[in-house]
Amino acid sequence: MELLSFSNQYIHCKIIPAKGDIPSYFITVIYASNSSNERNSLWGDLEILAGSANLSKWMVGEDFNEVRYAHEKLGGCPPHIRSLSRFNNCIEACHLQDLWGSDSSFSWCNNKDARIASKLDHVLVNLQWMLEHTDSFYYALPPGLSDHSALQVTVCPAFISGPKPFKCFSAWEAHPQFEQVIRHAWDRSF
Repeated sequence: MELLSFSNQYIHCKIIPAKGDIPSYFITVIYASNSSNERNSLWGDLEILAGSANLSKWMVGEDFNEVRYAHEKLGGCPPHIRSLSRFNNCIEACHLQDLWGSDSSFSWCNNKDARIASKLDHVLVNLQWMLEHTDSFYYALPPGLSDHSALQVTVCPAFISGPKPFKCFSAWEAHPQFEQVIRHAWDRSF
């Protein structure tokens, strides 16, 4: 791993796998401020990261402290449309998209009687990530001591299969020409 840049809201790294045949990728871990004004500087930083280098495969994730859509918040005051729009504009400017995830709608809860729950934690990836890791996904772990659910990303390697094994189904044996077809196939020279 090579640390490329950081601030009080993110750490940006290049991951260089130990196996030489696996290409490197970039990951940016987010711990966004509770202040929407401070988050605006994070959105600017992410846009600079997205435009500063060829990021090939890029994953950005964890605690953005912001919902993308109004339905991602339950209870309390409704989300501020301006903050929500700034977050979504940043995602669009960085050419990122949500990684497919578990159906856990809310990754944060205030754990009080007047319950407020929100999806503040996200995993975002670029197109190159999606093209190379089509089966990757994340799921929210049960909350532990934190009021946030940690997100676990699973990257499934592309399945490369060889020739398919021959399968014989019992129903074929009931066909009146089964034995004749088999004999003909075995007697042919290739």
